[in-house]
Amino acid sequence: MLDRVVSSYTPTLRALIEIREARSPVGLPGRLLTVGMPDTAGLEPLPQVDDELTALRDLFPAVTELRGTEATRQAVREALRGHPWTHLSCHGGQNLGRPSRGGIVLAEGTLTIADLHTDRFGQGEFAFLSACRTAMGGATVPDEVITMASALQYAGWRRVIGTLWPVGADTAARLCTRLYARLTGTGRFDPEPTAYALHDAVCELRADDPRQPARWAAFIQEAPEHMAVSEPSPDLSPDVIHRLELAVELSNDGLHEHAEPELRALLADFERQLGPLHEETIALYDRLGHTLYQLERLPEAEAMHREALSRSRRAHGLDHADTLAYAHNLGAALSMAGHTEEGIGLLTDTAERRERLLGPDHPETLETSAALGSILYSAGRTAHGLSILERAHGRCLAVLGRDADQTMRVCSDLVAALYTSGRRQEAAAMLAGLLRTYERVFGPDDIMTLRTRQRLMAMGWFPG
Repeated sequence: MLDRVVSSYTPTLRALIEIREARSPVGLPGRLLTVGMPDTAGLEPLPQVDDELTALRDLFPAVTELRGTEATRQAVREALRGHPWTHLSCHGGQNLGRPSRGGIVLAEGTLTIADLHTDRFGQGEFAFLSACRTAMGGATVPDEVITMASALQYAGWRRVIGTLWPVGADTAARLCTRLYARLTGTGRFDPEPTAYALHDAVCELRADDPRQPARWAAFIQEAPEHMAVSEPSPDLSPDVIHRLELAVELSNDGLHEHAEPELRALLADFERQLGPLHEETIALYDRLGHTLYQLERLPEAEAMHREALSRSRRAHGLDHADTLAYAHNLGAALSMAGHTEEGIGLLTDTAERRERLLGPDHPETLETSAALGSILYSAGRTAHGLSILERAHGRCLAVLGRDADQTMRVCSDLVAALYTSGRRQEAAAMLAGLLRTYERVFGPDDIMTLRTRQRLMAMGWFPG
């Protein structure tokens, strides 16, 4: 895909319409605002920040710089109003439990998504969020467009660059250098070709390390042009599209018993209007499999996932990203339905293919590895399963961070394995750490926090 298209994204169609109708900045000086936090209390230092700020001072004739203790929430909010371009280099993150509390960490607290939603700047032309997870949603967040990048676009910025997951300091600095070199190549800063400049910079990073997409694929642009918006196929009739939207809404709302007959009825329409090997037909079989799994109709779920995988292999081949996703889903479904050996074999093959194609630290590789470890452990291969789980957890911590939803899920599985294998003190200590993470990310009264506290107490560990 990267070799064929230049992509930008929009959080919603409403945001796209509003930003396209907005006027270009008028009356603001051509001045860049830079915000840098090389050192933040309680967080790891960011040594690349000063390098980025120095490079930007060399490229831009007029720069307003807020660094360290100068970069307070109030100072940054006020400065954003008077600058059409901004570059923020600091710690950031998405609060998966309360997404409006996510943001960027400054000298006296976090500039949150909620802060930006109350501001309507209307004059922003370009923003680069050189911070982790500023464009990341999550599986546990119903409204996945509540991110720092989308908040800036809602507040008036036409083009916003953010990241989908944590990136290394060196990678961020290299991309920053290459991106700005292109945007200032004419002797002045021109944000119009940002989509192309970002695409070229990411391609160069990929050329340096093609087997590690987790290191270079995180950067995206939200902007009104060159959109890659996921929509139903135009070959579907309006009635079928409407029924699909209803079924998806029912499923997302947890009304699986109502979504299942709607999805099943749509299969014949997709087969007739799109064909049996169309990617959306295949995806519908997989979605129906997930819905049946939620209804605990495991043999039927397995059959739907098996059909999706079979068709994807014929349509796309063994190593296609969709095929590997369907293989992962079928492997998990087989194991849950009692076909453990077949499930283990399929997950093992999928993990090996993902590692070869995506790299060992890609989130999808780690996802399959963790699932394989849990299933191996449950099947009685305790040493092998525990080893895989521990390795997956360690890599999730290093690559995704402690607060990532995937890291927390793997940690929970690892705690269960450690406890039942007799390493109970170690399991309790790890669960206590997970409880602190839940309290910080979701809050003390969230259901996940409460359940984890009860689980810890059942181990004989009473948190203070």
